[in-house]
Amino acid sequence: MSIPDKDTLRLFSYSAGLCNFFIFQIIEEHFESVSNFGERAHIYGKRKGSARFIDQNPDNNSYQNLILLCAKHHKLIDDHP
Repeated sequence: MSIPDKDTLRLFSYSAGLCNFFIFQIIEEHFESVSNFGERAHIYGKRKGSARFIDQNPDNNSYQNLILLCAKHHKLIDDHP
């Protein structure tokens, strides 16, 4: 099951377009267009064996289990859970 659009919208809206690890802008404007450098990350891992997996987390694609990060901090957190 994928992350529902409504939860993605809440995540980006409530995060105000900022990386939640180190507060800086992840949505930038370049050459009259807007680029999104944000990534949705699970707080508790989605699959058994993934970083921070907890078996008692049945709805792991919901807004309550997501955090908005830039690519650098998403990798950092997943590599060092």
